[in-house]
Amino acid sequence: MYIDEIALRYAFALANYGAKNDLLDTFEQELNEIEATLDQTESMATYLSHPKIRPSDKQELLAKVFPSFSPEMLNFLCLLVEKKRWQHLKEIRRLFIREANLYRGKVAVVVETAYPLEENLERQLQAKLEKVTKRPIELATKTNPELIGGLKVRIGHQVIDGSIANQLRELKREVMEQTGKK
Repeated sequence: MYIDEIALRYAFALANYGAKNDLLDTFEQELNEIEATLDQTESMATYLSHPKIRPSDKQELLAKVFPSFSPEMLNFLCLLVEKKRWQHLKEIRRLFIREANLYRGKVAVVVETAYPLEENLERQLQAKLEKVTKRPIELATKTNPELIGGLKVRIGHQVIDGSIANQLRELKREVMEQTGKK
């Protein structure tokens, strides 16, 4: 997975500051609100990314659109505008949440399945994964029909692939090894 190094630096700095000043939840909520606003208002996203618009005009817009934001977040957004890093905002938000969860003691877990999980099965899976990791987890689920069946679990950087597609690949590899083919 490609990680945007610039976004990682900004996300890490914001999460570090947020953790030291008890602002992680505030920052996460504000970043989510910014992303939702930008997703709904394409013209605003275009305006904030436009290279010919003065940074001071962009900063003024941010202050008007998000007046209830913490001064720290407004300063952070103004810094992104000033340093021409606005295009990294979505990735900064994603990486910030990951870093914030680490500060909170939560483990990010992504589960891929061939079909969507039923709600009760998802809760059971979350409970089992919390037992295995011995920490609270932030569970995200994805559907990937290429898995055929089973599931693939990503806990941090560790991947446990229990999908049928992976089992078939392993079986094919074993058969090829036994027959002397590669």
